[in-house]
Amino acid sequence: MSRKKTTSIRHCLYTTMQTALITIALIAAACAAPQLRHGPRVQQFVNPADESQQFQQSQPQPAQFSQTPQFPSLRRPGADPIQDDYEIYQNQNAKYEFSSNIDDRISDLTNQRQEVRDGAAVKGSYSYSDGYFKIKVDYIADDQGYRVTGMEAVPLEGPKVDPKGTASVSSTAHGSQLRYRVASIPVPAAQPERFPPSPQRTLA
Repeated sequence: MSRKKTTSIRHCLYTTMQTALITIALIAAACAAPQLRHGPRVQQFVNPADESQQFQQSQPQPAQFSQTPQFPSLRRPGADPIQDDYEIYQNQNAKYEFSSNIDDRISDLTNQRQEVRDGAAVKGSYSYSDGYFKIKVDYIADDQGYRVTGMEAVPLEGPKVDPKGTASVSSTAHGSQLRYRVASIPVPAAQPERFPPSPQRTLA
């Protein structure tokens, strides 16, 4: 047998053995794969008593209605209940009364206001004038909100400015009264600035 023929036979045997080994490895992997993915199934037994209890718990329960009506909370979301109760208590027991009056005869301006509070109820009025109109507004404020109960507008002849007039201010609160009066201060008119005459030069 020649050397070339012997080499060819050896190459064929090597190729055949290599193919057989690869085939065996693939078959072994295919057989082992299902065993790795799927373990033996274990049958689980359920106690009939437990199954009956689960069925009873899953049944829908009849709706229960309360005879006491439920009202939404009036508190602000996230508010402190103690602080809200304290504010309600303060508002229910608040009492005050004050008034103020400004009578400016220099610029012909007036401003009056008075207000009385008893608990959560507030009642008052304010008025003002600018020389053209005198406005007066009456109002109340309580648990139902702020409401205007009356309004009056009286036309005037126009501002009556008095540079030599006075302005009075008065205020009353908690039984104490404050009054004062101011007078206008005349502002002197600006005098034109005068310069001395420039010296005259004679020509020689």
